[in-house]
Amino acid sequence: MKAKHNYKKARCEYNGVYIKDQDGTEYAADALTIGKLYKVVPPESNDPEDDLRVIDDSGEDYLYPAKFFVLID
Repeated sequence: MKAKHNYKKARCEYNGVYIKDQDGTEYAADALTIGKLYKVVPPESNDPEDDLRVIDDSGEDYLYPAKFFVLID
């Protein structure tokens, strides 16, 4: 999946064990709810192609592996 996308929402299908901060630091992922819809925000220039930037339950945007989500038009 390419990082450049037009999706506005994504449904969480899996809550893995980590998220990556902009500098690549990994944190425990406790801010996703399986089945919940999340807003997808445009990727930043240095975001990996296989990640999505979503606004999670904390209200902030973070990178998550795209495989955690089903994208919705």
